Amino acid sequence: SLLRRAGRVSIRKVGRKNGHLELALRVRNTGAGHYLPTGVTELRELWLQVTVRTPDGKVVATAGHPDKGGLLPKGTVCYRTVVHDAKGRDTTLFWNTVKKVSDRRIPPLGFLDENIRLEAPKGKLTVEVALNYRSVSPAGLAEAGVPKGSIPIPIFTIHAAKQTVE
Repeated sequence: SLLRRAGRVSIRKVGRKNGHLELALRVRNTGAGHYLPTGVTELRELWLQVTVRTPDGKVVATAGHPDKGGLLPKGTVCYRTVVHDAKGRDTTLFWNTVKKVSDRRIPPLGFLDENIRLEAPKGKLTVEVALNYRSVSPAGLAEAGVPKGSIPIPIFTIHAAKQTVE
């Protein structure tokens, strides 16, 4: 319940241009007195997942959907800290951290605006956007030596928004 009060996602605008949907989104920290996510932020994952459907429910475009191994695709809008180990590699093992490379999280009671562009057909479509969270990434477990698939990693939808576009 704390997670579900922590953040909100809203669809500010949906436009069409050259066979694409252009989404203007806002992700807001609504219930945490700290950055989202918090804690071991190089290990945790908070991201936007987008699904575009036709009126009959057929999925015609996506962004931020984990693959079969649970990994997020390149280009997914993520909120996290990226750190490097002594060899300059990304690491999720905080005890190996020697350098913080980036920190992209949602500030306390603040927001971040995002723009996502997806190829999509003409006609009536429904856009669904979810702000998802998991306490550990599959890559983090693998880096720690946990056998792949041995520990389920639940994904929580903190908040979702939906809009129909003609």
